[in-house]
Amino acid sequence: MEKSRSSDKKFNRENIKNIYQEAVNYNDAFARIYDQVMTRVPYGFWFEFLKILLHYHGQEIPDKVLELACGTGSMMKHFLQQGSQVTGIDRSKPMLAEARQKLKDYQSRCQLIQADIRDFTLENNFNLIYSIFDSMNYLLTEEDLFKAFESSRNCLNSGGVFIFDYNTCSRLESIESGYLTFSGNNYHCIWQDIARPGQCSWQVKLSITFEDRPGIFQELHQEKAFPLNRVRQLLKQAGFARVYCYGPARLRKGKESHNRVYFLAGSRELEPVSLSKKISCQLRWGWQVFKHQYFNFL
Repeated sequence: MEKSRSSDKKFNRENIKNIYQEAVNYNDAFARIYDQVMTRVPYGFWFEFLKILLHYHGQEIPDKVLELACGTGSMMKHFLQQGSQVTGIDRSKPMLAEARQKLKDYQSRCQLIQADIRDFTLENNFNLIYSIFDSMNYLLTEEDLFKAFESSRNCLNSGGVFIFDYNTCSRLESIESGYLTFSGNNYHCIWQDIARPGQCSWQVKLSITFEDRPGIFQELHQEKAFPLNRVRQLLKQAGFARVYCYGPARLRKGKESHNRVYFLAGSRELEPVSLSKKISCQLRWGWQVFKHQYFNFL
């Protein structure tokens, strides 16, 4: 996410208190600027990682896919371009409206549903359910996390796979309080990080103004992390017989010291492939990382 400091008087620290006092809650404000804020996120790079994770466990690109907390549909688009039939659910109606516009060329293979990822019911025939970019960290209690896992398990077919990324406690504890300001096409935003030491959680307040709309629109986002072993336990309690955890963009065991990890869960048949195929996957992913780091590829 591209954030830059600004000397704009409208956003200097002396005025922040007054800005928050005047703020109005508008849940469509962040949806309107989300794709601009996320413009530097390499969706193609992370799509390749999802494919490598699947191949590492003997899976191909599935024909029926579900994304939890799909936002504006940027990752869904990659699966659609591969020929998959994709469903996305999100609680935010404005985010789904952005997704519908973005994915209008894929209407025959794309379905968007407004729903809460903690409690949804769909036909249990998905081959892959995934969630990315910290969405599971927005579930602030173990009960909510378990509900999301259970709902996902109920929608997978017998050989389906569930993949999601997860910010660790060490990552959230490393965030320091502070302010940043950044601007884009037609908007300005104050980003306030709120550290919560010892709680494995983090908050960010956004105050957004638009050149073509009066008022200041505020949103509050909060993330929570639970120990990785506890997340693994909740997945198994939800009915996943096999649970794997991988480190940041690598095919090695995830640790609490990592900033972010990737969980992959499924049935008893879900096992890593043979050693030779493991090595092949690792080499393929190493090449993707090299291209991304040195050539800004994907």
